[in-house]
Amino acid sequence: MSSLSSHTTPPEAPGEGPEQAAARAMAALCGLDPRHFSYPGRVAGREFATSALAAACDIVDAFLPPRAEAGPEEAGPETEPGASDAALLARLRQAYANRVWTPRYRAMNAAFLEGGPRGTLFSPLSGVEVPVIGSVPVLHYQLSPCQEAEGLSFFIAIGPMPVGFFYPAHRLFLVLTEFRLHFPGVLRHLLDALLTRPLAWAEWLRRARTLGLRRALALGDNRPTHFVRQGLAYLDAEETALRAFGAAGGLFVMIRDWCAMDPFVVFPALAQADRLTVASQRVTEAVLLAGLDAHRVYRFTIHPDAAWLRRRLAARLASPAEASSAVPGRLRVMISLDAERQRVVNAVEAFRFVLRRLGEACTARGMALDIVWDGWTVNGEPSPQDQEVMARIEAMAAAILEGLPLPPGERIRVFGRTALDKIADLHRCDLAFTTQGAGALVCSWLLRRPTIVYHRGAAVANHANVDVASIVAVDPRAVGGPPPGDLLAQKHDRFVLAPWGLEAAMRRALAGRLEWPPDPLGEGEPPPGLEAGGA
Repeated sequence: MSSLSSHTTPPEAPGEGPEQAAARAMAALCGLDPRHFSYPGRVAGREFATSALAAACDIVDAFLPPRAEAGPEEAGPETEPGASDAALLARLRQAYANRVWTPRYRAMNAAFLEGGPRGTLFSPLSGVEVPVIGSVPVLHYQLSPCQEAEGLSFFIAIGPMPVGFFYPAHRLFLVLTEFRLHFPGVLRHLLDALLTRPLAWAEWLRRARTLGLRRALALGDNRPTHFVRQGLAYLDAEETALRAFGAAGGLFVMIRDWCAMDPFVVFPALAQADRLTVASQRVTEAVLLAGLDAHRVYRFTIHPDAAWLRRRLAARLASPAEASSAVPGRLRVMISLDAERQRVVNAVEAFRFVLRRLGEACTARGMALDIVWDGWTVNGEPSPQDQEVMARIEAMAAAILEGLPLPPGERIRVFGRTALDKIADLHRCDLAFTTQGAGALVCSWLLRRPTIVYHRGAAVANHANVDVASIVAVDPRAVGGPPPGDLLAQKHDRFVLAPWGLEAAMRRALAGRLEWPPDPLGEGEPPPGLEAGGA
């Protein structure tokens, strides 16, 4: 098998187009039959389908729990080690243990920004360090082709977590992490990215050998909370080095729909550098065609709280007086409606109750009641999915308000805006309602506004996205499961909010601000024998 240093795309055979020539070149480098690659006019049987190749690969998981201890998703036959090489597995565990890998990962990040040599990675199969050719984002993974003595191997990671090493010529995927993922799915994503773009990959590799790849830093994360808490935090910690990176010709690749906050607004000093803005579904192809070595640093905890981001956004935040809970004569409440996953089964009834009780309490005090509707963030132009979700929120809000007697006040829509464009309105809220997850990130973790949260299962104890001092959790006894036969419950963790749990949470969150008249409908009373209390 030829090495990259001597690789050139073979000349086109008579009647052969550039895509087929590239498929032959990539097949030679990967030790695969060219018919595994996609190109016009390809004639191939089912045995050359991506799924067939994935099924033919061995996935060796040195971290797989013994079958007696493994759960049903962890001990599937697709991750069975099989006839394992004890020496190989020992090398793998040693090289990619957290205590060894984490400092190496930090050093790699620093060297990349400084423009030093691209460096090497330890290849467990060959047992030696192999040169890294470059990096390409593939979905939420980071894919790094490496030059083996013969042909290519592929290192795949998620942020600082090494996931696997793939050796196509050996049909072998070595798992590098104790974290439980669906590794056959990981392999399938890798193969899809590789086999469907032979010309783009061949040209990218040719550029790496001849002109060299332009260094780029890819910005974005498919999980908004990770991007804000960790991705932006990295930019904050390394701003000086990033400015030097841009000045030296480095490029920033902004994955538009994966940037929950525009990094160039948060860090205006970086806006002077060259940048490429691309949608997530096109980022792999865009990086290949542009000849970029697109490194990405994400999901790496740096700061313990949001103080750094509040400093960065100080000009956008309300003054302390405006953001306090002492604005006379008004109460502003934010309700985040989960219209995408629709996890709150009785959302219309539950929040109609919330607004009825807040309206009664405000009327008793002669106060206005402002309502801020949220539930969806859009980065850039709204997609058809964005439009669909926002239409659902509109319909839910209308159903909640229909015929409901409320005191006067503003009705403010912030859903459909970017996260940064919401901040000023959310910072003036006296109270927010949201699921305990991404919805709480801005109101609680960043802005520290009183926030009532609710969820089920393990999410209740996860405080990564909240400021603990600002949240009031709905009593878990008031968060029930979905009704029997609920079809959406098969896809999402659906639950029902009992009115008495919401009233108890509101009384705690707004203690001293409102006086609560008796509920004329009696919905806010806990069931007999159940005393409403804190979670």
